[in-house]
Amino acid sequence: MTYSDKFNLLPTIGKNIKEARLINDITTEELAALVGLSERSIISIENGLRGTTIENYAKLADILGISIDEIVGKPNRRQAAGLSEPSLKINKLLHICKNLSDEQADLVINVISGLKTYTKGLEAKYSADDKRPD
Repeated sequence: MTYSDKFNLLPTIGKNIKEARLINDITTEELAALVGLSERSIISIENGLRGTTIENYAKLADILGISIDEIVGKPNRRQAAGLSEPSLKINKLLHICKNLSDEQADLVINVISGLKTYTKGLEAKYSADDKRPD
């Protein structure tokens, strides 16, 4: 293994940028316009095929709401402390909910709680049906 192979961060950087872009529900075309790069460049960066300038990484971090450390895959404080990270779905939900009013947030919480209760009831009903003798 060569030095450049061992320290090639491009695939990690690309994966992290793509994940943050998807969480933020931004297309490659939109991200390219915001950063000032071509869409082809964004796709190549996300696929780990090329890098960009530190200035562009800083723009990407700012637009995507992540740090340069997160872009390069350096563990954040939660990871370093052994705490698990929220899943991609939880992050997407947080992103969707971050600008809600208190009233809207309460409504979302009530809907999620209701769905959770409803699905637990369905699970209990169907597992009880499976246990009935024929």
